[in-house]
Amino acid sequence: MIQVPKKEDAAKARFKRLKVLIVDDYASMARIMETMVLEIGFGMVSTAYDGRHALTLIKKHNFDLIISDFEMPKMNGLELL
Repeated sequence: MIQVPKKEDAAKARFKRLKVLIVDDYASMARIMETMVLEIGFGMVSTAYDGRHALTLIKKHNFDLIISDFEMPKMNGLELL
């Protein structure tokens, strides 16, 4: 018997492959966001603690979603954008 995957299972599998970058200068907020994103079902989460660090990661990796704080030292969220 051939088992056809459910649409929900296929969607979950695609979510697991998405790469997320969280950018926040407050480590506790970054951890909270990371936990939330993982609970939603995203599989790969990276964290940067300022815009410059985020830019370095962006140049090395292809992220599908970036969640960034707006007010950060060194490079704010608008400058990062």
